[in-house]
Amino acid sequence: MAEEQENKPKYVGYGYHGGGRKKLSESGRKALSLSLQQSQIDYIKQQAEKAGMTNSSFVLAAVQHYVANHLPSLCKPDDVPPNLVEINGVAEVSDQVNAEIFTTLFLEWMESKGWYFGGGIHDVKD
Repeated sequence: MAEEQENKPKYVGYGYHGGGRKKLSESGRKALSLSLQQSQIDYIKQQAEKAGMTNSSFVLAAVQHYVANHLPSLCKPDDVPPNLVEINGVAEVSDQVNAEIFTTLFLEWMESKGWYFGGGIHDVKD
């Protein structure tokens, strides 16, 4: 009887009658752990179910959407030439904002988008 038990395949994963899922390492899949509040986990599960997706597929799609829309510099390969926009105009600002303050704010905004600016900004005297 002990011999019979030794010849039985070892149980792996979920299921019964000797079946089960493959180990993660056998399927080529990897595990990712997220530390979330229960309400956040419930939200992900609800949204995934509404979308007809698995939780994993939903989280991946959400991350890809966020990166594409909020971090576009991560999506573009380095060999793709950037879009160039030429600016030729005058900005009307409050009398408390001079060219130095405007430049600082403008460059901070450009950099927050992962963009670059080359050129000059100066005060216009009427």
